[in-house]
Amino acid sequence: MSITFNGLCGYFSKKIKNQYLNKKEEFFLLDVKMLTNNQTFFEKNIIYIGKTSMLQEKFKDIEDTNLVLINDNNLSINDFFLKDLNVIELKDSEDIFEIYNLTRDFFISDIEIEHYTAALFKSYIVGKGLSNIVKVASEILNNPVIVMDLSYKILAYSNIEDITDDIWIDNIKNGYCSYDFIIEVKKIKSVQDGRKSDEPYEVICKKSPILKLVSKIKINDKYVGNVILLECKRPIIKRDKEILTLTSEIVAEEMKKNAFYRNTKNVVYEDFIYDLLEDNLSGRDIVNERMKSANIKLGKKLSVFVFDISTYDSSDRCCGYLRDTFNSLFPSKSSVYYNDNIVIINDNDISNFSEEFIQRVKKFLILNNIYLGVSREFSDIMECRKYYIQAVKAVKFKDVVSEKSPIIFYSHIQIYDILSSVYGDIGYKDFCNPILIKLKEYDKLNNAELYKTLFVYLKNNQNIQKSSGELFIHRNTMRARLQKINELTNLDYSNVDNICNIYISYKITDIKKIP
Repeated sequence: MSITFNGLCGYFSKKIKNQYLNKKEEFFLLDVKMLTNNQTFFEKNIIYIGKTSMLQEKFKDIEDTNLVLINDNNLSINDFFLKDLNVIELKDSEDIFEIYNLTRDFFISDIEIEHYTAALFKSYIVGKGLSNIVKVASEILNNPVIVMDLSYKILAYSNIEDITDDIWIDNIKNGYCSYDFIIEVKKIKSVQDGRKSDEPYEVICKKSPILKLVSKIKINDKYVGNVILLECKRPIIKRDKEILTLTSEIVAEEMKKNAFYRNTKNVVYEDFIYDLLEDNLSGRDIVNERMKSANIKLGKKLSVFVFDISTYDSSDRCCGYLRDTFNSLFPSKSSVYYNDNIVIINDNDISNFSEEFIQRVKKFLILNNIYLGVSREFSDIMECRKYYIQAVKAVKFKDVVSEKSPIIFYSHIQIYDILSSVYGDIGYKDFCNPILIKLKEYDKLNNAELYKTLFVYLKNNQNIQKSSGELFIHRNTMRARLQKINELTNLDYSNVDNICNIYISYKITDIKKIP
């Protein structure tokens, strides 16, 4: 029970003539009783209903008592009692039995609220997800309940057969609210006013005439969505606001389990990107509608940036450091937390990035032990997930690229991606070209570097000057090594197939991390 004397004063606010409060700490009331002439004992946690004409001399000295009195004999209550009491004084015109019944209803409603609270918390604890919480809330409120986020995407809903509003039936079937619907909703004054308050607010519009009760969903004081109660089966009553508020709080707790809703900032845009990455958008019309609804405009040259933060240490960083830094480096982009990475959809031509900007990004990545995978460029946002996977794979192969950099382009590691899917389970001697095995054995016995020399030579299109420069050796030394390789292997550099097989062997060795 959570009824207090002050709460009861609020309940009877329109009927009260005067109210008197003692100076002691407030406590919870457990029940209501009628005052009788033979009353000899007053319980501290009971509210007594009576008339002032029923008061006797023996009542003057009572203390720690709660009374609702209809003043039917113009008694001066302050002068009658010798000690301060909690008293609600009502006018003579009030009916004592009606007051008792109203008080009783107030207690019963409180008991019901506690029962419903327990049921809602149980729906969360059993771990069956958002749909189960909404189902239980709908059963308690005896009306349909819908949960949606700020992008107007439907996250959960109760039995659609209970909904009598065709517009909301369409919204649920689509999985989101249409652009036209959103525009109209934002024009409604009750919506505009309601969003300024944390209390549930009522909404009625011309196209959807049934009453809606809306309660905000907040995660860490951040507004992320709404719980909506539709007046379809029975009229919405006063206590529904309290139950709906509790429902939105429990929904928020459930949504906290999802890292996206816990970390998101620009929910409308990020939710759209999240659905693209999850491959949740089933058609181009839906994608276009969502982009239009969220006012998302992207350039023609797209790429996916995936920041691997698995080795990032936040212990010495202030709260929000990563988010603030990303906003500083990419001010026109929104970053999305997804699968423990940070993802940005870049719509600028990568080739236009200045060297100064690239160096700033590299410095940030190195300082924070973060790697950036960059997909190939694309133009169709519908293919976003495909290119996200490319960026993830770019990070995956960061250790096999010869040029150690915190930024890895998929175009640079694509061959590793292809080869790993083909040769992943094959043993070293089954794929490695015999020429390379022979060179490795020679190097081991003679402390030479013929194996590495051949790789650099092939990588540089058999250019002696470039290869010697990369190896930091004289051109004559390079020629001597190549001559030794020829003596050991009789390698025919004009045989394209053979050279290709050797080069692929080198790449597979990189994947398998064979020294």
